[in-house]
Amino acid sequence: MAINTISAEIKPIRHKSAEAALALQRLGFRIYHCDEYISVEGAKSLWTSTFNVSFKVQKKSPGASLNDAQFLFEVASVEKMIIPERLKPLIEKILFLEPPKFF
Repeated sequence: MAINTISAEIKPIRHKSAEAALALQRLGFRIYHCDEYISVEGAKSLWTSTFNVSFKVQKKSPGASLNDAQFLFEVASVEKMIIPERLKPLIEKILFLEPPKFF
């Protein structure tokens, strides 16, 4: 997973996995796995513009220089998150993955 992207597991409507994955891919998301859940990755701006979800910076990646602009994000708010009308017949819910914890 690239550090400047956000991953999620999307639960499609039953028997709509392939169609949902294709729709998400056409929007610009990267699809890694498609089955009962769809493993998806996309830029923070793509998640925000598509689903109206907000994120906050968790921390810089370990070992990154001070001038490096790569960050990890965590969901700040899902209260206003929406599934766009064109995706409602395809997507049941979105589960955001917790960013990794580095020790």
